[in-house]
Amino acid sequence: MTALALHLVEATAGTPSTFNADGTLNVVILRPCRGRGPGGRIYTAEMLRENAEAFAGFPMFDNHEPEAAKRARQGLPRPPSDLAGQVLESWWDPNHVGPDDAKLGFDPGAVVGRAAVTDAMEQLVRRLPKAVKLSVNALATGVRPGVWKGKRGAIVEGIVGDPERGSVDFVTTAGAGGEVLLRESAVDDSLPAGDGSAWERMLDRMGDSGTNDVVGRARLRESLRAQREENVVLVEASSRSAWARREADAGLPLGTFGMGGDR
Repeated sequence: MTALALHLVEATAGTPSTFNADGTLNVVILRPCRGRGPGGRIYTAEMLRENAEAFAGFPMFDNHEPEAAKRARQGLPRPPSDLAGQVLESWWDPNHVGPDDAKLGFDPGAVVGRAAVTDAMEQLVRRLPKAVKLSVNALATGVRPGVWKGKRGAIVEGIVGDPERGSVDFVTTAGAGGEVLLRESAVDDSLPAGDGSAWERMLDRMGDSGTNDVVGRARLRESLRAQREENVVLVEASSRSAWARREADAGLPLGTFGMGGDR
């Protein structure tokens, strides 16, 4: 096993997104996988479940800091101007799946979280959701040699939950599976955060009808996600049309009023 505080750098992918009613953003932080970052770090579902809450309070910076800039700080903290948000809470979702899991080598489950972001990052995520990704910059308590789906790597044994030495940063490359999520509280916003989404609770209640098997739940979940994405597109298109009509009635050029709720 290596020494404590081993540096981990892993990235997660983004997808079309929307924000919660309170302005926070739902994100996936890490998936069970062999990461694409340096060293081929392996994140098992068991380890992620045990360490899922470690990311709560982590700052979210605008990109990773280059090594030269880190040396130039001489031990001082990064400036507030680098901040793009903060992970408010994180937890383990055992039922999270993605449509490309088999191709990308991800197992079911994910460390998910709820984040607050700056106005500038919110605007970027709203306008370019597929281009915005997340990258984990954390410390491991230790690693040991292992194999993931036939590939050698280093199994991460734990994650240091220290916001002063870790972050979840916004970048443009992906490496350890996650995504920016569509808001999961569309069915019942009164459900407590971190205790399973409304969609997942609905799926649980369907267990007696034969949909509680892994494959059935995964298919139903993806169907519901696709439906939510379609609804978001329709709502946004309706909003654009309404603003376009206002601009036409006022004799103003198209785009004068922007996108309504985004401004």
